[in-house]
Amino acid sequence: MEDHVTNVAKTSVSARVEDRPPQSEEWLRLAAEGSQLGLWYWDEVRQELFWDVKTRAMFDAPATGPVTLDHFSRALHPEDRHIVFKTWRESLESGSPFIYEYRVLKPDGGIRWIQSRGKGYCDDARKHVRMVGVVFDITGQKLIEDRLRTSERRLMENEKFLRRLSGQLISAQEDERKRIARELHDDLNQQVADVCISLRNIQVNVPDSLEHIRSELLSLKNRLFTLSDELRHISHELHPGILEIMGLAATLRSHCAEVAAAIAVPVEFEANCDGPAPSNVALCFYRVAQESIRNAAKHSHASKVKVSLTQSDNLLNLTISDDGIGFNVEEALTRGGLGLRSMEERVRLIDANLELFSQAGYGTTLMVTADLLGDAARRAGHC
Repeated sequence: MEDHVTNVAKTSVSARVEDRPPQSEEWLRLAAEGSQLGLWYWDEVRQELFWDVKTRAMFDAPATGPVTLDHFSRALHPEDRHIVFKTWRESLESGSPFIYEYRVLKPDGGIRWIQSRGKGYCDDARKHVRMVGVVFDITGQKLIEDRLRTSERRLMENEKFLRRLSGQLISAQEDERKRIARELHDDLNQQVADVCISLRNIQVNVPDSLEHIRSELLSLKNRLFTLSDELRHISHELHPGILEIMGLAATLRSHCAEVAAAIAVPVEFEANCDGPAPSNVALCFYRVAQESIRNAAKHSHASKVKVSLTQSDNLLNLTISDDGIGFNVEEALTRGGLGLRSMEERVRLIDANLELFSQAGYGTTLMVTADLLGDAARRAGHC
């Protein structure tokens, strides 16, 4: 019986010992062993530094034996040495926790990045007595961050290059349009006019007995007149010379009237602006209006299109709206049709803002707003 009680007592004592939670130092040691952090301790009174095995490895120190502040100082990158010790001293004197990153020189000349966290402590007499902390090797993280920054920089450079290229393509396109329009108007259309004059002279000299030939000549002359009008229209669409002569408002008014006559749908235009717009803004607004009105005429089944050009202080606004069938804007932006892409790029090149609103059954509204005093506008002349 006595033995049984003794055994129970021993078992109880053993259980109490085993159930006793480890001290905080034990918890810290176990946590450190299962992680990548290193432990360090600075005794201000004894001027002694303690590094555990993992900290020693991070600083390439011997696995055993004492370590000193001098060893720590030599391991630090020269550019980081001052800030490290300054942070140490401030934490020791204030008792505030700290976290900072610094570089350590490796024996092979490489760099190891360390993140250090710690805190200073005082005794009951407010005397600075110690600092404790942990260190992490964050070299891998820094390499990833550097690669990400490099990738982001290259991405931004590529984006800038593509934007410059896009701007150059649009500029080249406008130059080519201008050249073709001039050739159509000044050369080809002039040749058509000369042929018309020649046909009229022949028609006058045809005897009355050859009335059927005269009639055919008249028909041919009329067809050439129609061809001449079409060439003039194409030339105007390629490059509206009136934009440089009459300005944006007059050009848009003329274009709206031409489109309305061609598609038999009212295209209303109103303008309330103070003066001429910079040439690049005027050309952008005209091309956007041209594309928007064309889309409304071809796809919206609208019974009315309205174009408005207004100015408030230095902001010039172009609004094109229709009462057509509308569409899903998000899907259209995802598909990225050439017309919409072209408008977006033109608007971006003058640092303007484009907004598109549409809903099935409720028509479409497109708005472009440009700052006439902005950098992009100031880089251009006026028209």
